Amino acid sequence: MYQELSAISGRSLVPCEVTKPSQAGAFARLVASQMDGATLRYSARQALLRQAEQTGIDRFEANLIIAAVVHRAAKCDAATESTDEQTELPPDRSCPPPWKLMILTAITTQAIIVAGAWFFFWR
Repeated sequence: MYQELSAISGRSLVPCEVTKPSQAGAFARLVASQMDGATLRYSARQALLRQAEQTGIDRFEANLIIAAVVHRAAKCDAATESTDEQTELPPDRSCPPPWKLMILTAITTQAIIVAGAWFFFWR
């Protein structure tokens, strides 16, 4: 059955080699450089998919990398480039650190509690 399925699909069904992190990181930086703010144009996406195929990155993996970079750019409203070869995606430099958001949330919550208590008891 394996041989029949392999003949039908025209390619081997043996699991293929996983893309190397350095290839994925380089491709992620290339995607980030092609971004227009938080948008990746369709023509740029098609060109990126062709370049990924030429470098040996599977189309599925290339789409995953593109989706991750676009998601990060949309989340932080900016795409940044990384010069670090060890990371797969450019680092978030436009997003505030999570601890700043927690402190801001705590201060805002306390202010609302104090304002509510003042309004309820002294007004």
